[in-house]
Amino acid sequence: MNLIFKKKLNSQNLNSVELTSEIDDTNDTILNNSNDNNNNGNNNSNTDIDEHNEENSIKVRKSQEAFEIEDTLQVNDENDDSNSIDIHEFPEGGLRAWLVVFGAFCSLLVALMCMNSTGAFQAYISTHQLSNVSTEVSGWIFSVNNFLSLFLTSFEGPIFDALGPRPLLLIGSIFSFVQMMATGSCHSYGEFMFVYGILGGIGSSLLLTAAVGSVGHFFKLKRGLATGVAMSGGSLAGIYGPLVLQSLFEKISFGWATRVIAFIQLFLLILANIFVRGRLPKIVKPTLKSMMIDFGVFKNKIFALTCFGLFFMDAGVFVPLSYISLYSLDKGIDRNLSYQLLAILNVGSFLGRLFPGFISDYIGRYNTIILSNILCFISLFAIWLPANGDKGVTIAFSMVFGFASGSNISLVPVCIGQLCSVADYGKYYTAGMAVASLGALISNPICGKIVQSSPQNTYNYLIIFTGCLYVISSLSFLITRVVKVGYKINTKF
Repeated sequence: MNLIFKKKLNSQNLNSVELTSEIDDTNDTILNNSNDNNNNGNNNSNTDIDEHNEENSIKVRKSQEAFEIEDTLQVNDENDDSNSIDIHEFPEGGLRAWLVVFGAFCSLLVALMCMNSTGAFQAYISTHQLSNVSTEVSGWIFSVNNFLSLFLTSFEGPIFDALGPRPLLLIGSIFSFVQMMATGSCHSYGEFMFVYGILGGIGSSLLLTAAVGSVGHFFKLKRGLATGVAMSGGSLAGIYGPLVLQSLFEKISFGWATRVIAFIQLFLLILANIFVRGRLPKIVKPTLKSMMIDFGVFKNKIFALTCFGLFFMDAGVFVPLSYISLYSLDKGIDRNLSYQLLAILNVGSFLGRLFPGFISDYIGRYNTIILSNILCFISLFAIWLPANGDKGVTIAFSMVFGFASGSNISLVPVCIGQLCSVADYGKYYTAGMAVASLGALISNPICGKIVQSSPQNTYNYLIIFTGCLYVISSLSFLITRVVKVGYKINTKF
């Protein structure tokens, strides 16, 4: 906007100078003619002066009209180009911008590690420290972690706008490091709930807010790609996390395995704190009102339909992440492969955050997330449901579902962003993430109850339940698209 203002000001100044110069020349001419006419007689002088004044007044009026027309055209041209100028105020690349993406990538390697490695932690804790606690009850530990990781980002957005990413990143780094170090010393349900569920969820939310928000400062046209690259750090965490944990659980104990992870995360957090920066001006300090959910945004029916889809999508995405390892162990698949399946799922998710993030900038964010959700429920019904513990089929499902679900989290911010103005984005994102986090909160315990109520070693009801969640989510996003842009398939949305 500064560029527009300067262009307009320069144009106005130039025209003003030309107009002033012309008026000055006119006045000089009038004065000279007046002097000449005084020498020739008062009557002729008055007549000539009147004629000259009328003629020069016409010139002045024409100059003013020309100035006004030109200024109007200039303003209209600038308004037509305002979107282009606004877009190009974002760097859309460059060394500094991509270093911020790298820092966000490192931050999300830590923030989403617990979320994407839930299956590894849940499988071990449920069969060791909390073997006397039902899956339904122990599942709340991991649901609370997932819930807080997403829900608290809703309230941290205004703080990010006021203070930038650095304070959030620093506090989140401390919380996350302490959480992972302390998890190895937990033995009771209450200890795991406080350390892993609550402390870990708070730390992850702070890192997530700082990482995603800082990327948004540098990219607009390529935001889908840049966010996908940063979010792929979460998938990479889901690859190395289960593999490292599975390798170290039996060799050096659960406690030291988590401490090794903590020191790896410390290195990543140092890099994140070095490279993550904000760029846009900081706004006024947040108020309690600005941090609360604005329920008025749900009057926007497009946004309300989107939130409905987000709820069921986030309820579904965490089920395979939480239960694929337990499923494999119960089906008799060896322990090493059971943990590796979670890593394989996250390999697919890594690719699923990069590729859909790239194509979403070309075919549309909603079009991409609809296709991804359809592939999710196809993989659940067509691959996992008939697998019945077959190693090859289960591996195939892990890869396909991982790829399909990779965009379930990474595309949410950019989908919400295209439903509102930049000024209203905070309110919409806050409300959207609050709804999505509720789905993440309830799905794990519900699935634990389903597994306990099913015949031994039968996960069919769990799989069908998850598939239905994705069917509802897909229909919701599809209806959103139809309401917004109609039935034309080739419309970008």
